[in-house]
Amino acid sequence: MNLTNIILVGYSMGGRLTLDFTFAFPEKVQAIVLESSSFGLTTKIEKEERIINDKKIAELISKSSIEDFITYWMNIPLFNSLKSLSKKKYEKIVKEKKSI
Repeated sequence: MNLTNIILVGYSMGGRLTLDFTFAFPEKVQAIVLESSSFGLTTKIEKEERIINDKKIAELISKSSIEDFITYWMNIPLFNSLKSLSKKKYEKIVKEKKSI
């Protein structure tokens, strides 16, 4: 496509891809916007723990309903701040996720 002056936006793993692209092709990138992104795990122990956890999540997904997975996912520490919302707002968010 021969693009230059690209502005990349990446969220979570998309942010990691944005960083990888920017380091590989800095001459093509004008700016980046990252949300909830990092360079990723750096130590062997972190990577091994992630693999174990990802396998557990994959097993949960394959053996459970989408509703069960969403209930699990909404209770990970990343989403703890949502619990400060009113019960009605929180339940609305969960309901929206389950209707996808």
